[in-house]
Formats: sequence, C-alpha cells, structure tokens
Amino acid sequence: MIPPATLDARPIRRPSLVESTCERLAAHVAEEYPGGGDSPMEEIWLPSERELASRFRVSRPVIREATKRLEFQGLLEVHHGRGIKVVRQLQRPLSDALRFDIPDNLERLRQLNEARRILEPEIARLAALHATDKDLRFLVACHDEMVSCPDLGIAARIDARFHEGIARAAGNNVVALVLAAFGDLAEESRRRTLSVSGMETAIAHHGAILEALKQREGDEAARLMAHHVGEASRDLEASELAARPS
Repeated sequence: MIPPATLDARPIRRPSLVESTCERLAAHVAEEYPGGGDSPMEEIWLPSERELASRFRVSRPVIREATKRLEFQGLLEVHHGRGIKVVRQLQRPLSDALRFDIPDNLERLRQLNEARRILEPEIARLAALHATDKDLRFLVACHDEMVSCPDLGIAARIDARFHEGIARAAGNNVVALVLAAFGDLAEESRRRTLSVSGMETAIAHHGAILEALKQREGDEAARLMAHHVGEASRDLEASELAARPS
C-alpha cells in the first residue's frame, strides 16, 4: 500500500509563461472585443506586438508565440507587416479536420450541403423558440449588411454569419460550432450559389426566415430554411454542371 504522503509528493505542473500569456491575452480580447470578428464588414486589430509585450510585461518572442497559439485556436489572425487581427473562428480546428478527411473539394461541398439540409431546418425551428433580442439584432445587422454589400466574396461571408447566428440563437453551442465549420468550408459553395441564383434571391430568403424568427413561428422558420438550403444545393449542382468541360 502506498502511503498517503507519497501520493501527494508528485510535482504540480505550472503553466509556462507562454501558456499564461495566452490565457491573459485571450481574456483581454474577450473583454475588450466581445463581438470581435463577428462582422465581415468590420476589422478589429490589436495593438502592436511591442505594445502588447509592454502591457503584459513579457518579451516580444513570448507575445509572438502566444499569438501564434491563439491563431491556431481561431481567436486571432497574424498578418505579417500589418498586425494582429481579432477574429472569432473557434471552428477552425474542426474545419481543418474536415478538409483533411474529405480532400476532394466538390465531394466535400456536396456532403456539406447534404448535412445542411438535415440540420438547418430544425435549427431554425429552435431559434424561433429561443432567440433573444440580442440574437435578433445580430441577424438584422447581418441581413442589412448583405442588402448593402456590393462584393460577392464579402456577401458569401455575411451569408455564413447569418446562418451561424441562427445556430447560436437556437441555444446549442455544439450545433453553433458545427455550423460555423460548415461556413468556413462552404464559402466557395456560397460564392457559386450566389453567382447562380443572384444575391437578390438569397436576401429575399433571409428576410423571410428572419421575419418568421421575429414572429416566433418555428414551423414556418423550418419550412423556409428547408426551401432555402434546398435551393442552395440545387444551385451548387447547376454551377458544377456549368463548370464541367463540354
């Protein structure tokens, strides 16, 4: 029998300086920029590496390593020569795993759209029941941004944020993370479908879904979402056929 004192003698691992700086920097970002990176139309940048090192009283190499780790976790993006951008992409590790698991781009897009048709109508139903006023304000802001957006690439990112916002409004963080990963991987799909159907169609669909959410009409929200993602799947197939050599 091992004496109790022996069990207590194992050393306690303390976080390294880089790890503790990661935690402090992540907490700082969450406090100072709670919605950081939510809007594709707005960019948020941290102070310079030198300023961060001074603020956290560590060396610049420690800040550099901490920001790299937080970039991998999806909280920051390091742009050499420009600075450190605040983002909200906690789904990035999952997105990378799906890219690795399904390397063929067209097959990955097909499976993503299939998954969306399974998940998103029920997510919209739950969002109609659980969305807070803050959730609805975020969705209205996304919708307004898309209405006024002239750029197809940015519109595709706003489109993804709208769907992610509905997933968050449903009140299930697991589902929200999965939908965010779908948004990352399906950005090309969204650009294709928007180019086929036109932004006006997507905007009209989003507006109808948003109105159902505001009215707390779960069944209607689910029906509209099923129609929306079904149309997106058909548009993707049409774009693939158009892209094939004759």
